[in-house]
Amino acid sequence: MHQPLAEDNTAILSAIDQLVRQWRPLTFIPKQDQQLSDSDTLNAYLSYYGLDQLPAAQHGFGFLNVSGDRICTQYWMPEKPYGKLFLVHGYYDHVGLYRHAIEFGLRHNMAVVAFDLPGHGLSDGERATVDDFEHYTAALADVFEQAKKLPVAGPNVGLAQSTGCAVLLKYQLDRASWFQAEATFTAQIFLAPLVRPKGWKFGRFAHWLVSPFMASLRRVFSQNSHDEQFLELIQRDPLQPRILSLRWVGAMKRWIAQAEQASCLDVPTLMIQGNEDHTVDWRYNVPLLCTKLPRHHIYWLNTGMHQLINESPELRAEYMAVADSFVDSFLRTRKPHEAA
Repeated sequence: MHQPLAEDNTAILSAIDQLVRQWRPLTFIPKQDQQLSDSDTLNAYLSYYGLDQLPAAQHGFGFLNVSGDRICTQYWMPEKPYGKLFLVHGYYDHVGLYRHAIEFGLRHNMAVVAFDLPGHGLSDGERATVDDFEHYTAALADVFEQAKKLPVAGPNVGLAQSTGCAVLLKYQLDRASWFQAEATFTAQIFLAPLVRPKGWKFGRFAHWLVSPFMASLRRVFSQNSHDEQFLELIQRDPLQPRILSLRWVGAMKRWIAQAEQASCLDVPTLMIQGNEDHTVDWRYNVPLLCTKLPRHHIYWLNTGMHQLINESPELRAEYMAVADSFVDSFLRTRKPHEAA
């Protein structure tokens, strides 16, 4: 399920292996989802990724069964929350790396719901491999439906990074094509959204050339953030996949075609994009998404790289101030008796 054991990761990987043997189905009933709150293995996982430093909140941890896979799902419930923030991580990432996003939601007194995509983090599935992004949206759909059990009033807001933006958008586009589909997200924040990657014209040809003969390529870790501590963590993170799946690239190819042909989606969207991002083709992606998301606002982050959720503290503070104002505008509808 996980990457081969690295010598300096023995303790944490042992704890993770024990954790996935101990976990139980998540009920989204806070009193029932705290069975592991005193578990040494859960605390080791939280400590390793800095999630033990989050503001005080009820923490639910477990899994959901989606298409035969156990999807690791977590939520954080502050006192008297208003609104839910759904996090969708990027390719190669997992919830353990999204402390800053969780803090963002808790700072706004929202319940935060997050999950590891299939094939990522603690979730089941072939590592970093999928045949269609529908496998990702199926997981999001189940998480979203199950999270309705949480006793939380207010709007549903999505926050996604890179491939997570594609998952969040595809989920809504697919639903919009259904007859009288119920609205899902009140607003959303896209960080470095993926439609197509940088160098896609060559990449598409290379994929066509080599995919009949190879299943994957060795992953090359890129300099995608100014935060040196984060880059060091990624290098030693035992949950990091070490391959680029060519099946995943094929799934992305189908996503690109869908995005290009999609109708408009009437959801207020804040797009944040760094101009030093060498992972996605933002010069193509952002204009395309602007045509598909007419209620958009773009914030260009000067010197921002791709891994915006884990950028340097200075750059995070800059764009988070914009995100704060954006989210606050959807939380002002709170009724006086619902105030925290």
